[in-house]
Amino acid sequence: MKGVFFAIATLLACRIVLPTAAAAQTVPFTANESLLNVDGTGTITRPPDEARVSVTIETNADVASRSAADNTRVYDAFVTPLENVGKVIDAATASRVEQVGDVSFDLRDQQSAYTAALAAAMDDAKRMATTLADAGGLHLVRIRAVSAGPQGLPVQPFSTFGGSFGAAIAAPTPPPTDIRPNGPISVTAFVHVTYEIR
Repeated sequence: MKGVFFAIATLLACRIVLPTAAAAQTVPFTANESLLNVDGTGTITRPPDEARVSVTIETNADVASRSAADNTRVYDAFVTPLENVGKVIDAATASRVEQVGDVSFDLRDQQSAYTAALAAAMDDAKRMATTLADAGGLHLVRIRAVSAGPQGLPVQPFSTFGGSFGAAIAAPTPPPTDIRPNGPISVTAFVHVTYEIR
């Protein structure tokens, strides 16, 4: 009987040990690895090459039941080159549009600007990692992981137009509208990089 109890106890012991051994195989042993996590930021500035002009047009529908909101439509006109922005605004006001809204500037190829900002962010992360490693007497071995943060919204410059479009429309002989961006557009990217160090 003692032999039977001994055999059962042995089997139970094996059932307890085996799952632990199997779980250990699924997790790589990393006790000797040292990792360094850094963040990088990259900002690229480029001159805008596209403008967006918002205009409100009144449809003058004959249906009396329609509200004023139903009788107006807002359209965005994308203008390039930028020298034509004033001409588009003058043409819109001459066509009896209800209102000329905001003028914003942007990049036609935002993806290439963001790609360049990502590369700058990686360089920034490497500089940070190198500085920390050198200060600690360590060496960068290789990149173990990289992730990109959310893309920063492009910072758009304001126009230099100082008057109001309404005043320009009411003037007997309005001068040509001249609108220019105040500066370049900034595109920012963020990265998180994990280095193996030794």
